[in-house]
Amino acid sequence: MNEVATTKQAYNRSEQVKEAGLATRWPTGTSGNLDGRPKNSLTTLLREILESDDGKKRQKLVEEMVALATTTGGRGQIPALMEIFNRIDGKVTDTLKLEGEIPVKLIFYREKE
Repeated sequence: MNEVATTKQAYNRSEQVKEAGLATRWPTGTSGNLDGRPKNSLTTLLREILESDDGKKRQKLVEEMVALATTTGGRGQIPALMEIFNRIDGKVTDTLKLEGEIPVKLIFYREKE
């Protein structure tokens, strides 16, 4: 009996959450972001620095990126760097299309835990 009561309580709670969500949802055809993407987004700021004529700003960015890559006991902050590169250049696709017979040698390295 207790399990049935718990299931009913969970169902009732999910219905309450659904109703609350419908009450606060934007009406169809209306956007909640009227101004669009923020002007000073990370991507915009990075591009401004990289495309600027100010060599000192670009050098500082490169130094900070190298510092990210070489910190944390030699392991670096690779996910942070990947996020920066994905924002600047776009995400690299994970698929390869090979035609014909091409010998490929794959080498996998395991990280020491």
